[in-house]
Amino acid sequence: MAIDLLDAGYSGREIASVRHSGHIEEVWQDRKELEIEFINLLNELMDASVGFNSVIIQFQLRAFLQVRCKEILREEGGSFEINRSFVKKWIKDRLGWSYRKATTPASHLPTTWKEMGSLMISRLAYLVFAYGIPMELVINSDETGVQLLPAGNLHSFRLKGYREVLIQGEGYKRMIIVMVSSNAKGEMLPGQVIFEGSTSRSRPHCSEARALTSQGWNLTQSVSHWTTLEKLQEFVEKLLVPWIASTCKRLGLDPKKQKSVWIIDCYKVHLRKEFREWMKDHYPLIIILLVPANTTSKLQPADVVLMSFKCAIQRNFAQWAMGEKQASWSRASKQITHGWRIG
Repeated sequence: MAIDLLDAGYSGREIASVRHSGHIEEVWQDRKELEIEFINLLNELMDASVGFNSVIIQFQLRAFLQVRCKEILREEGGSFEINRSFVKKWIKDRLGWSYRKATTPASHLPTTWKEMGSLMISRLAYLVFAYGIPMELVINSDETGVQLLPAGNLHSFRLKGYREVLIQGEGYKRMIIVMVSSNAKGEMLPGQVIFEGSTSRSRPHCSEARALTSQGWNLTQSVSHWTTLEKLQEFVEKLLVPWIASTCKRLGLDPKKQKSVWIIDCYKVHLRKEFREWMKDHYPLIIILLVPANTTSKLQPADVVLMSFKCAIQRNFAQWAMGEKQASWSRASKQITHGWRIG
């Protein structure tokens, strides 16, 4: 299954880095043995059915070069800049891998989604005009799953044409749920983070967690880590309602009279009769506007916010993992050197 790199037939054109400026530099030239060594490391991951994507490969390569020849890296004074563009081009040009995913039944975008979107916008416009709702009180929320390992979405690079895509830990779906919210003015609300567990011990208690809590974030837990009726009510009571009240005060509005609009999608918990009745009984001033079913990719405003949010998670993971991998390889290198000296 592994690539026979010695028979791969290297061309004279050794690609290094594709920077944002479009400039191409030669990095692997005169360092073919390092490229072979690194790709063999990736082959070992592939043979072990470990899933990895361009983010994983990016931090693996940076950590590898930090140990083997860090002087070529841009951050060390060299000219080589490792970015996603380089990694994707290198994988495409040199390895012959394709990005694969296990297929699952998916919802289909309605053919009338544009008409449904126009109707949704018309409803929103009517509510804003009829009740004098400012942009600050037009709020959009969406839950998103954040996988603790970015490559854990059943996507992984494999040889083109290979039919079986086995990924170690395929059934492992460890993640947290984050409720991300913003208003039509572009202001972000504090978020809710749901961890898996039945007690408060499931939540982190580090300094970063305390800092988030002090900023108004709600760190909580549920047995399945998914948003439940209880967690949704907790979000409304601890985050949404206090934020609306403080915003009304800031705008000089009466929070006991001022209406607001809350845009959410047709998630099953949002549609439950118990939740809708609870909202009407306890918070009648919050008007719920639903994004039409199966149109989230087109009509859910939070999708734009979530893309940036998930990219930031991937970048932070890559930086952390790079440090861990670099430290691991450094320890291994020292042990090997020590072994040779003893010998």
